Amino acid sequence: MTNAGNEQSLKLWAAACYLFPVALFSIVFQAIGAIPKNKKVLFHAWQCVSILAVAMVAILVFEIFNLFFMINLFCLAWLACLVFLAFKAYTGNEFRLPILGAFAAARAGL
Repeated sequence: MTNAGNEQSLKLWAAACYLFPVALFSIVFQAIGAIPKNKKVLFHAWQCVSILAVAMVAILVFEIFNLFFMINLFCLAWLACLVFLAFKAYTGNEFRLPILGAFAAARAGL
């Protein structure tokens, strides 16, 4: 595969990481060597996993305090964030969320 084709493939993997199951698969596949090890793809995978963890905690807090109307707003904002991050990853930009991005970068070795 040419260098440009390989770079495009890695951008596609990075964008696909924001689909949660793909994020887990990309972490596992890079660990076992099924796909080329790439720190940027791993960064996007860890950032997606981090966002999901924060979303689960936030939804749990909203349910505890009976703020069910906030769950819908939060889910829309979360979805918009994932679409934005997937777009940024596909265009080759690395957008780091304030706290989660630093955690993901540390896990990915960036």
